[in-house]
Amino acid sequence: MPAVRAVLAERGDDPALAASTAAQLQAGLNAGDGSPLRSIMTALSRPTRIVRGKAGDAAATVNTALFENAEEKQLHAAYQAVSQQLQGSGGSSTDVAGWLAAVQALEGPINAFFDKVFVMCEDEKVRANRLALLRDVASVAKGFADLSQLPGF
Repeated sequence: MPAVRAVLAERGDDPALAASTAAQLQAGLNAGDGSPLRSIMTALSRPTRIVRGKAGDAAATVNTALFENAEEKQLHAAYQAVSQQLQGSGGSSTDVAGWLAAVQALEGPINAFFDKVFVMCEDEKVRANRLALLRDVASVAKGFADLSQLPGF
């Protein structure tokens, strides 16, 4: 069961929470392609794939002064809002519905970012900053589930 593997990767230290989350996650997967979970998985797969395997400074922080367009600013603002909401609601203890409700705010900004922004630009500082932003966005599932373990990610 892929949902179990995905949840155990992040919540394996709490069996009751992991079991509950896996059951809810599996229900979301069973809901089909138009489900909120599938939409979030599709959106988050983009930044996850682009930062996976990239050699970068793991401690690098996003420098908003290096943003060149509105989509970068919008994605950063959405990420910060979602991150604060998840932290305020207990972060990794959030149930699937609560996590999805919070993270759905990233879907539009992620799509707009990838439609308008060329991540791997020639300017090394701007490229590193964009990769740091995408690394942060891809990390919103940390403590919740390893979405890359789910089919369709």
